[in-house]
Amino acid sequence: MSVPVVEIIIFTASEALLADDSRLNDTTEYLKKADGSISVFHGYQTEDPSRVYIFIVWKTFEHFEKAIASETFPAFRDNFQTHLVGGDFSMRHILFDVNAISALSAPITEICTCTPKEGQDQSEIDALIHQLQGNTHLFPGVHPSPAWGKVKQNSEYIFVIGWDSLEAKRSSSKIPWVQEVVEGLVKISEFSVKHVVLHKA
Repeated sequence: MSVPVVEIIIFTASEALLADDSRLNDTTEYLKKADGSISVFHGYQTEDPSRVYIFIVWKTFEHFEKAIASETFPAFRDNFQTHLVGGDFSMRHILFDVNAISALSAPITEICTCTPKEGQDQSEIDALIHQLQGNTHLFPGVHPSPAWGKVKQNSEYIFVIGWDSLEAKRSSSKIPWVQEVVEGLVKISEFSVKHVVLHKA
């Protein structure tokens, strides 16, 4: 069975949306009902609560393309844009190596973004991530099957991990070999980590 494609939309919320999160319901309901949409999650970044994340799990990338080509999409887009600040918006599509729904369903979802530095071999990053991925079952509070994959639109790679809590993640981050892996990633890639509290639509 093929692994679904995950779309990640990130934007800065308008003041109206920050005051009333239910304003986003029309957006998530539209995406949930789109042909080929498996699941939709949305939430706010813990480091910057004005940053909104929407994850759409599609059966295939072609289902996404069909959705944006539909005659109802322009009205959806116009309504969605009212939730943004100054057009601050990004969209990525990732084919993860495993189904990411477990990580997205967790109380806390960690999102690690890696972009290889100039001259660095992607296989080095893969090896470090696989070291983490293959041992996360040893971490208290981690959810099964963290997912790793390449962004379709650029040279980024994204790793998503589900946790019971931020405290569980922070505790695991203090393990010496984990710190060594992260230090290795920082040396060879542009590496960032964010955390999001997601809710399923």
